Amino acid sequence: RIMKAIVLPMLLIFPPYLVDSHCPFANRLRVGVNRLGMRTRARATERRTAPGSGLEERDSFAKHVGDTYERFITSSSGFFASMKPPDATEAEGMLKVALAAIGACTEPPGTLRILDVACGTGDMIPYYMQAALEIGEAQGGDSRSPTVVGVDISPGMVALAAQRHPESVFAAGDIDHLDLQEVNRLGKIETGEGEKGPRFDIIVLNACVSHLWDPKATLQRLSEEFLARDGVVIVSHPRGRKFIEKMCQRDPVLFRHNLPTEEELASLCGNQDAGLRLLNFHDGDQYQEDVSEDIRKEGLYMAVLGKRK
Repeated sequence: RIMKAIVLPMLLIFPPYLVDSHCPFANRLRVGVNRLGMRTRARATERRTAPGSGLEERDSFAKHVGDTYERFITSSSGFFASMKPPDATEAEGMLKVALAAIGACTEPPGTLRILDVACGTGDMIPYYMQAALEIGEAQGGDSRSPTVVGVDISPGMVALAAQRHPESVFAAGDIDHLDLQEVNRLGKIETGEGEKGPRFDIIVLNACVSHLWDPKATLQRLSEEFLARDGVVIVSHPRGRKFIEKMCQRDPVLFRHNLPTEEELASLCGNQDAGLRLLNFHDGDQYQEDVSEDIRKEGLYMAVLGKRK
């Protein structure tokens, strides 16, 4: 507000000079505005991580993320209700993620259980089904669909996902606070008394790692408590690291992290406690196999992690 009060009158009084690249005052003003933007982003980052801040506690941050998306879907319900499918570029990327997930498993696609973390409105569901059908036919005709359980922190997102995809089950909750038994119960999977129920063959975290309080801790917990012995975890985003980097700069409170680099994932997997191993990694231009130029330009990101044996 202070900068507006200073800059706007200047624009009215000195417009010819402020657009002149040779004007020293104009250059100083531009430098000052740039520095102000940098300081604003830095202060937002400090608020995100400073001890004693409202978002320091993990639960406060999770509530902030949930409330943000709940407000978004409430205020944009008409948009979501009539939302068109992803464009060809994103659709190709999402199918690649689903094919990689199901293709990495040795079990027949129709017997697989998939946990879609931060499922949103269920955009990935049709791609799981398509990938299972393609891989099942290639393996000899298994045309059954996998069992998909979607979990999201936004009840509004979950309600719309259930409306769109009645063949799958969805649960509203914070994955960092839910255990396997609760997910199975919320997903309407029957379990015996005292039993946690079946684990998942595939766990997908698509377009959500930036909103996790501690991605490493979440991945480790998912591996320990939710992942089957021969299961895989997929960390992905159809737009990739460059896109998320921009979002981290724009809103560093909501977007806490960029997507992990290959080195960061290798470091995580090097930790015996994580219980994971890096099987495959594709990031932007490195992803060359059968991928359109548009997707390489957008920077499809995908990491495949397997259970450490």
